[in-house]
Amino acid sequence: MTDIERLEHMIDELRRLRNAGEPKSNQNPRYLRYSNAVSNALWIIGDLRAEKAQKTERAICGKELRPAVSATQPAYGGLMADVLHHTYLPFTADQLRERPKGIDRWS
Repeated sequence: MTDIERLEHMIDELRRLRNAGEPKSNQNPRYLRYSNAVSNALWIIGDLRAEKAQKTERAICGKELRPAVSATQPAYGGLMADVLHHTYLPFTADQLRERPKGIDRWS
């Protein structure tokens, strides 16, 4: 079993434990810590996959390559998805899209 597979199993177990507790919101400190642990494990998996891809590319090219950006830095959209993770927001994306009553247009 690889490190990535072990981490994926850990994430499944952490999510199961997180969802067993009440209340299921960021008001519950334990729920929030489980969510943070899952997010951090996902970052580690991303780092491991980036390192593996970089090693594979080096083996294919036969020379040292210098990446344009850090292997651990995701694209802006991925970064914002992590920063704006749904468990940290007090509202849903659908609520953000809704226009408040009485407003005909956005200024």
